[in-house]
Amino acid sequence: MFKCLVLSALVFCQLSAFQNQALALEKIFLVRHAEKAEGWPKDSALSAMRPLSTAGVVRAERLAKYFSDLGISAVYASPTTRTLHTGLALATKSRVPLKADARSISQEQLPAFIEFLRHQHQNDQAVLIVGHSNTIPMILLALGATADCFPELGITEYPEGNFIEQYEGIWAVQMANSDCSGITRFELQKQD
Repeated sequence: MFKCLVLSALVFCQLSAFQNQALALEKIFLVRHAEKAEGWPKDSALSAMRPLSTAGVVRAERLAKYFSDLGISAVYASPTTRTLHTGLALATKSRVPLKADARSISQEQLPAFIEFLRHQHQNDQAVLIVGHSNTIPMILLALGATADCFPELGITEYPEGNFIEQYEGIWAVQMANSDCSGITRFELQKQD
């Protein structure tokens, strides 16, 4: 009888551990907002409202097409017009929520934001974060990137901070890995 209880407890613990592994956010994808409109006033109070250019709208649609079959359950963006507009195409196409969240652009709030994503999406395959040239590196660092993998991730270090230079990159972060081996960068091909 005692052996049965011990064996039952062991099987239950292993099953619980397996279920907890299965109930975990698998991937976070990151993209920079698409190209922004030129000629926008230099007023910093208006910066958050800067829209996408025509090329940016086309890129947002290409991203929506690419991500539509990758199990994205929600799109998170900074509270700016260009990031929200970039994410809107996918949110509309895939019928998933689009959420503005300022924690995605605050270095101090990033750990809490990532923990929120893990908890909020523990039953989901993936989420997408639309960021900026300076916030994508910050998020990648919070997810396990280190300076030694910056070259393959397309991150450039400057005295004023870390940046990505182009709009083309897509970063996929495997949440089970907590280092550079779980992060890949790639670009959409012209036919995507």
